[in-house]
Amino acid sequence: MGLYQAVGQCKYGLLDRSVRLESKITNELCSAWWKALEIANSKLEPCKFSPIWYNPDFQVNNQPLHLAVWEQNGITHLHHLFSDNTFMSYTNLLQKYKIKNGNFLHYLQVKNIIKKRIPTLQSTLRPPALAEAIIKLSPTTTKTLSKIYKLLLSTDTIHLPISKWESDLSISPEPDFWTQICDNAFKMTKYTNLQLIQYKILHRTHITQYMMNKMGFSDSDICLQCSQNTADAYFHALWLCTPVKNFWTNVSEKLSAILNCRIPLSPSLCLLGDLTTTDLPRKQSQSLLVVLAIAKKTILVNWKNKQSLNINLWLNLLINHISMEKISASNKNQLLNFIQTWSLYVNYLNLNLVT
Repeated sequence: MGLYQAVGQCKYGLLDRSVRLESKITNELCSAWWKALEIANSKLEPCKFSPIWYNPDFQVNNQPLHLAVWEQNGITHLHHLFSDNTFMSYTNLLQKYKIKNGNFLHYLQVKNIIKKRIPTLQSTLRPPALAEAIIKLSPTTTKTLSKIYKLLLSTDTIHLPISKWESDLSISPEPDFWTQICDNAFKMTKYTNLQLIQYKILHRTHITQYMMNKMGFSDSDICLQCSQNTADAYFHALWLCTPVKNFWTNVSEKLSAILNCRIPLSPSLCLLGDLTTTDLPRKQSQSLLVVLAIAKKTILVNWKNKQSLNINLWLNLLINHISMEKISASNKNQLLNFIQTWSLYVNYLNLNLVT
């Protein structure tokens, strides 16, 4: 579902607000989303920000519609053709977009194709609330990507592959469990890179050997990085694969030594960020989630060669992150907060960062 959401933003023109997508890229993204909806036996109604050209929703002779002259004159999305939720007249279209007279047949063709796709009783082309919230973000807003993902995770409906996670982890959590997991993904740190890693893991977006085989890019779904002779499904790739499991074991042992308490070797904690498996103070809980996100980053950096995973790779990334936290805290006059959060790690790693 996470992947479908990301690709689906193209239908609302959300990607267009920050990146000038070429028509062919738009075509490919729309086609992927359109095909996904077809497979899922679902649909998504167009809105005023839906692109007109190269959009599989608007086809002529089984080909996506495209009029180069109209596009060059600024007609690219549905809201360019509608006025007060009604299709613009031919005369108004010529006047507004400076299109030469003699395009009436094109006008009728476009109008007919679009009106066939949009229900006649639809009185508005208003996009979903989530799409409007993303569009309202100012182009000059800092940390835009982080805020977009935060919006995606803060919607009333949680679009995580919950059933897959609960099956893999053999859990039947409380009703608010997944809401808290989503919240933890952004409360743990201000760094977008780590937030994005956690977001993608929760949505299971990374490509495994099993996925490669399912998509027809590989003859086998068996994991090639361990000797278990089992399918390289998502949970296997992030947890059960032999070099990955050994890595997590070392991380758990190292964290237990650093924090002077037992940090369980638990996929619910390590992968999802379920803090109910620990009894740490708030500051230490927050830093633990960050450190676990860095461990997941280590796995993903070595995704194609997991045999090279080792604890030193993780520690090096951790030291770099703590150093950045120190610099940020110094600039914001928040050294006390830094010490409260990271002192155990600094002392254990013998880093000269506190004084």
